[in-house]
Amino acid sequence: MGAPSMEREEVVILRPETVGEGKGGEDTGRLTLGDVATAIGFGVELPEDDDVEPLARAAETLVRQGKRHIVIDLSRFDTLAPGAVEALLETHRACEAAGGRLVLAGVRDTVLEALGEAAAGLHVAADTDAALAQMRDALDAELDLQRRAAEHELDLHTVVLGPRRPSLPFTEGYRRLGPDGLPREVVRLRPTPEGLDRLATTIESLLGKKLRAFVLDLEGVSLDTDTAAALEQLRARLEDASGYLALAGLDEASRRALGEAGAATPVFEDAAQAISGVAAWIEARGSEASSGGGQGADEASFRVAEADDSGYLVHRGAKKPGRRKMAPTATLHVLTVQPEGFEALAEAITEHADRAPRLVLDLSDIGELDDTQQATLERAARTARDAGVQLWVTGIEAAALPE
Repeated sequence: MGAPSMEREEVVILRPETVGEGKGGEDTGRLTLGDVATAIGFGVELPEDDDVEPLARAAETLVRQGKRHIVIDLSRFDTLAPGAVEALLETHRACEAAGGRLVLAGVRDTVLEALGEAAAGLHVAADTDAALAQMRDALDAELDLQRRAAEHELDLHTVVLGPRRPSLPFTEGYRRLGPDGLPREVVRLRPTPEGLDRLATTIESLLGKKLRAFVLDLEGVSLDTDTAAALEQLRARLEDASGYLALAGLDEASRRALGEAGAATPVFEDAAQAISGVAAWIEARGSEASSGGGQGADEASFRVAEADDSGYLVHRGAKKPGRRKMAPTATLHVLTVQPEGFEALAEAITEHADRAPRLVLDLSDIGELDDTQQATLERAARTARDAGVQLWVTGIEAAALPE
C-alpha cells in the first residue's frame, strides 16, 4: 500500500474592511502552504469598527460551503462588541464539527481579556503569518497520521463528534480484511466538548457495521471522573465485542480523572502512537487466531480446537434450540469436552471469556447427558451469560439440551 494522497485543502483568511473601502467580499490574495493547502484572503465589510459578528457569520457561511479551515484577522480590534465572544465560539464549533480549524490572528491583550475563559478553547496566533503556520502544521499532522496508518496497512476514518449526529459515509463500503482475515480499518473519533455524549451511540452504530478498532483523540477536550468512568465501561463493552479502544491526546486533568476512575483503557501521547497501538493489537489477534488461542483450563480435560467450517452448531441461547451455520473466526473458541472434565466446564468458560466472546462446547465425546451433567451445563450457561459470552453447543441433539 503506497503513501496516501491528500487533496490540497483551502484555508480562508477573513480580514475586516470598513464599509466604503471597496474591498468587501473581494479576493485579496492567494498563498501556497507547502503541499497541503492554499490560503485565500477575503475582505469582509464591517458596519461598526468593533463588530466581529459579520466576520463570524461569513466564516459560518464558508463552513456550510465546505471551507472548514478559517483564519479570522482580529488585528484591527481593540475590544469586542457584546455577543462577539459567543459568535466566535459558534464559529469555532462549526469548524471543529466539519473536521477543520478556526484560528484567530493578531489578538491583542485587550481582546484576549475580553475573550476571558473562552480563549483557552480557541486557537490563537500572533498574526496571520503565525496563524497560517499553525494551520499548515495541523494539516501536516493529519497527513502524517494518514501515512502512519498506511505504513501499518490500515484504512483510517476520522469522525468528528459535535452536537449533531455525525455523518458516517465510509460505513456503507466494504470492510477491508488483511491476509489473516481480520479487519484492517481504524476509526479515529474526535469529539468536541458538546460531542462527548454521542460517543457511546456512535461506537455502537459502528460496531453494527463490523468496525472494531477505535482511537479516541481527546486533544482539546478534558474528561471529568464521571466521563472517565463511562469511557471505561465503553472499553469493557468493546472488549466483549472483540473490539479495541485507545485514548490519545489527553491533558493532565483527563489523566487524573482516568486514574480516579480506575480505568484500564490504553493511553497514548498522540493519535499517531495510538494508530501503532491499534496495529499491534490487530497483529496480536492474528497471532492468537493462527495459534488456536492456547490451551484450556485443564489440559487433561479440555483442548482448544479449530472450528469446523462445515459444522452446524446448536444455539443454546434461543427460546427454542435451533440450528445455525457458524464459520470460525479469530474470536471463536471451541472446547472439546471429555467426560472426566465436565465438572470443570464453568471454570473453563471463565478462563476463555476474556479471550473470545463466542465459545463452542463440543460434546461429541459425552453422549447422552445425565441429570448432573444437565445441571452442570445450565450452570455453565449462566456463567457464560454473566461473562458476556455467547455459548454454543455442538455434538449433541438440540432436544437433549436442558430447557
